[in-house]
Amino acid sequence: MAEAEESGADVALIASALSVALSWYQFYVRGNKTQGIFIGLWPPTFLAFASYMRQKGMADRLENSVVVNPESQGLLSRVLE
Repeated sequence: MAEAEESGADVALIASALSVALSWYQFYVRGNKTQGIFIGLWPPTFLAFASYMRQKGMADRLENSVVVNPESQGLLSRVLE
């Protein structure tokens, strides 16, 4: 499971890097400034989506640990304080 999460982040980083490279190519090499700027807006979206998915996964694991192990509620209350 942890490997899948890390590879998901890796995919987002690779997609972001490729998007930046494509943006520079469109902007500087082809001279299509509008297309370059448009493509340049993609990396933050990719990274934000990856961050959201990682945070959601962490919240789900925390919630499942409380349901499975009732003794961990003390830990949960300390974390949320």
